[in-house]
Amino acid sequence: MDIKQDVPLKLYSSFHTGGNADNFVEVKTADEAVQALQTAKQNNWTVFFLGGGTNILFPDEGMRGLVIKNSINFIEKDGHELRVGAGAYTTSLAQYAQKESLSGIERLFGLPGSIGGAIRGNAETHKTSISDVLKDVTFINDDLRLEIASPKELEFDYRESKFKKHPQFIVSCTLRLTPGNPEAIQQLMADTKNWRKEKQPGGFTAGSFFKNPPDTSAGYLIDQAGLKGFQIGGAQVSEKHANFLTNTGKATSKDVMMLAAHIKKTVQEKFGIQLVEEVHIINSSSKILSMP
Repeated sequence: MDIKQDVPLKLYSSFHTGGNADNFVEVKTADEAVQALQTAKQNNWTVFFLGGGTNILFPDEGMRGLVIKNSINFIEKDGHELRVGAGAYTTSLAQYAQKESLSGIERLFGLPGSIGGAIRGNAETHKTSISDVLKDVTFINDDLRLEIASPKELEFDYRESKFKKHPQFIVSCTLRLTPGNPEAIQQLMADTKNWRKEKQPGGFTAGSFFKNPPDTSAGYLIDQAGLKGFQIGGAQVSEKHANFLTNTGKATSKDVMMLAAHIKKTVQEKFGIQLVEEVHIINSSSKILSMP
């Protein structure tokens, strides 16, 4: 296990912002993850679990303690079920399922991030949630032992799971899919990709920044508040989709946070609705464990 020092976190964030991690390690097996957690405990380090880095805002001051990058990446097929390492990316997983004529996750094609991050945030697109096809999840518990949990035990809700309330290192999961026509699956994947390209901006962004309030959407409220294109420093509200905040190339995490605060204040004043961040905003010394 190779623990590195002063690793630039912006290289691991789709926002491309953030300072350095004091200590950083990439793990590719459950045993390596346990070893990393034991090392952190011995050194009295706070621990942060990192997945694909597509739904996170690292602090400009960097991170204290130990950042553990989850790179447990494998896919195993057993009938209509797939056993998947938490570090596998959702797009690669959807492509694998299509080749195996398995349906149920084609709408996740093009969704950025890892399967572990998707489980943590109960990722959803086009009314398809990862929890809909989830059979079980294997994680490392507080005693540093492997534990298996069913979806009912993981308290899934809109963009929520038990792993947000009580973070654990997710090792793998089992997905229960259904047989499908590979050509039809591929077409739905292509349609999803084209929809994303048409509706969502590219570049340095973390996807939807705010959760949708009941009976409306955050993007609509931000748009109606006249904030499309509004910019603070190098952070800008996307002209294409108002719930996407983008780094124009020189943004700091502070720029993004100030822009988000301005959006929340404006929407609250105009509509009486308090927006809640979907993106995980990290404090440099926060003693939390998470896996965006």
